[in-house]
Amino acid sequence: MIRICLFPLVSLLAAANALHAQENDKSWLVESHALFATKQSMHFEAHYFPTGSAAAAIDDILKSREAGYVAVSNFLNIDFPTKIKLYFFPDQETKRKVTGHGGYGWGFDNVIAEVYNDSIQVDPFHELTHVLAYQIAHPPAALDEGLAVYLSEKFGNSAFFELVGYPGSTINETLHILLKDKKPIALRALLAYEDISAASEVVLAYVQSASLVKFLIETHGREKFLKLFAAAKPNGIAATGELFVRLYQGDLSKVEQQWLVSLRISK
Repeated sequence: MIRICLFPLVSLLAAANALHAQENDKSWLVESHALFATKQSMHFEAHYFPTGSAAAAIDDILKSREAGYVAVSNFLNIDFPTKIKLYFFPDQETKRKVTGHGGYGWGFDNVIAEVYNDSIQVDPFHELTHVLAYQIAHPPAALDEGLAVYLSEKFGNSAFFELVGYPGSTINETLHILLKDKKPIALRALLAYEDISAASEVVLAYVQSASLVKFLIETHGREKFLKLFAAAKPNGIAATGELFVRLYQGDLSKVEQQWLVSLRISK
């Protein structure tokens, strides 16, 4: 079984572009309602096709999602005000036709839409992290995506690394592999991306973002990171740099050097 965290590597850019094109078009949530059976748990309202893998496993799915909710919400110190709506599709093409979004997983507002079948099951933490964390803020993409990948690993799912071709590798092990023949993306450039798909090296940008978040949390603590997450803004690299000085007693260059030295990586 392949457990997938985001979407196929070849679809990274296409899926990101589809998200931006469709994020304001939510008519499918009403128009497709008749397609689905529905089941609820404490924090979720699951919508799934009446036949197929999701229908057969819906009780186990909801149990797993409830466990994921507890883990992520406790980490973020936040509780979602309404039930999160889960939409499960039998394959990627059906999901694309209904939602207009081309990826395997997509989270926005109080909605998570995913492909679920015998071969593809989306990481229960990644999109949930986005949905819950967006209650705090919409920070630079590196902090947003980095946190989602980091928490997936922290809570026991390595699907992202299986997906990009490094099964069994940790965040930092994967980063070391990627940097064998590449230079790291400068921290200032990484934090300036409006979307990780804007990076020329998309997978490297995802993994570096996760490594950065891991370093900030595990070296300086969760509370400082959550303050950074809440206050940092996209398109505000100067203000983000000031936040680093206030929270981490060093400018971006100093924090970058500390991070890379901790990994034994040279710029």
